[in-house]
Amino acid sequence: MGPLILTNIGLAKLASATPEDQLEIKSVAVGDSDAPIDPTTTALNNEVWRGDSSLPIRDPMDAKVLIFEGVIPASIGGFTIREV
Repeated sequence: MGPLILTNIGLAKLASATPEDQLEIKSVAVGDSDAPIDPTTTALNNEVWRGDSSLPIRDPMDAKVLIFEGVIPASIGGFTIREV
């Protein structure tokens, strides 16, 4: 999966984050909709799983990139991740 496209709301929250008022990511959600990407959306088109997010991991290749991980249990499946 390549880089993700942030929604307008996500971009606004990211832009307003400061060291004193940091952006907090608590969960990761995935969906399997193949609907066109729309930055005005406020939810996944077809959420199929949601779980806890890791703390941010700074990409060693690009200091401007943060990585958040979630672990989907092996017992969950039957879908292709197309939206996060």
